[in-house]
Amino acid sequence: MSLNRQSVRYRLEPGQNDCRHQHRKTGLTIIELVVVMLILGILGATAIPKFQASLASFRAQSAASRIVGDLKFAKRFAQQTSATVVIQFDVPGNGYLLVGVADADRPSQAHSVDFSEADFKSRLVSADFGGTSNLSFNFDGHPSAAGTVVVRSGGTLETVEVTSGGTISKL
Repeated sequence: MSLNRQSVRYRLEPGQNDCRHQHRKTGLTIIELVVVMLILGILGATAIPKFQASLASFRAQSAASRIVGDLKFAKRFAQQTSATVVIQFDVPGNGYLLVGVADADRPSQAHSVDFSEADFKSRLVSADFGGTSNLSFNFDGHPSAAGTVVVRSGGTLETVEVTSGGTISKL
């Protein structure tokens, strides 16, 4: 009897592997890797601008909150010491100074804020209190004039308002 290749059948004993199926390769092909990288690139391209806008909004809100907090502090300080407290906003210098008030972290220095620092990375756009960039609170905590301070980070603007009655708030 002659045997040809098609008529030969392999008989596997229990526990033996069929060598015909051992040539499968596992892993990713180059095409699959390129497709995955392309999808990740598209997702990244759409997420980065949204992240940057969120970060700019957070920075502007943080800067405005700092201004509100410091103005309320200056008002309370004026009331507690029965003295006038002046806040000098320096728009070109991108910050402000509480005249005669020591910094809590550096008692030998005046309380000042620079918006170009890493915490804020914002820009002081304007400070207007009756035509001047200075604001003062008298011994009763009343402001010298009503006005606003505007800060920007990216495309986000935040405004802080001081009313003639002394109310300080973000708009």
